Amino acid sequence: MDNKFLSVTTAVALSGSITLGSVPQAQAATVGYVRKVTALGDSYPAGSMGNEGNSYVERYGRRTGQRPLNHARGGWRTTDVLYMFANSPVTLRNVRDTRTVIITIGANDIAGSYRNPSGAANSVAAYQPALDKMRGNLNKVLWHVSKARGGANGRVVVTTYNNIYTDGSHLTAKGSSYARGAENLTRAVNSIILSSCARYKMACVDVYPAFNVSSVDSLVNYDGTHPSSKGHQLYADKIYARVR
Repeated sequence: MDNKFLSVTTAVALSGSITLGSVPQAQAATVGYVRKVTALGDSYPAGSMGNEGNSYVERYGRRTGQRPLNHARGGWRTTDVLYMFANSPVTLRNVRDTRTVIITIGANDIAGSYRNPSGAANSVAAYQPALDKMRGNLNKVLWHVSKARGGANGRVVVTTYNNIYTDGSHLTAKGSSYARGAENLTRAVNSIILSSCARYKMACVDVYPAFNVSSVDSLVNYDGTHPSSKGHQLYADKIYARVR
């Protein structure tokens, strides 16, 4: 999940400084008027491990005639996106102006901090504080996006993950405790993502069921984690089915 594992301490401090409130309405003419798709998040939308420049963001953009502006970076956590918002005003301008926004973020908040998920094989209770922190930061990310767009969130796409650790035969090879823990934490992260997405009335795209197939090895890269070319196409198709 983390090609370049980034940790931004300033962002951690920032993450507690934002109070979520109502989102002001922007003038409709200023939101989404440019035929571009802006991406935010981690190595998934960035296309790491062989799909740089050809991730589901670019594939969706080509299919819909929207030029991609990909702000995603490998290894990023929710705090890194918050840091970018605070230090790169152009990012939120792109979020406001572009027709579609695609967000995939949150996996590294958990998988990057807990490299061995075996402790979650029976219960995620021990990880609940970290999951709650991830939820709070994700809500801040989505709040900023919603504020920038004046609440016009129908074309803001938020995706889940196939697995925040690894998948397919790579996962089973790590043993049953590791595999059960990885699946439990993935479902917990995905549940948070879908809940936060619904809270802001964004377009929620749950890819997890589509990767729960016997042919999953063909959908992930040689590292067992990141989507393969076929996996990126699956993501792009799911996004297109939800928002055209």
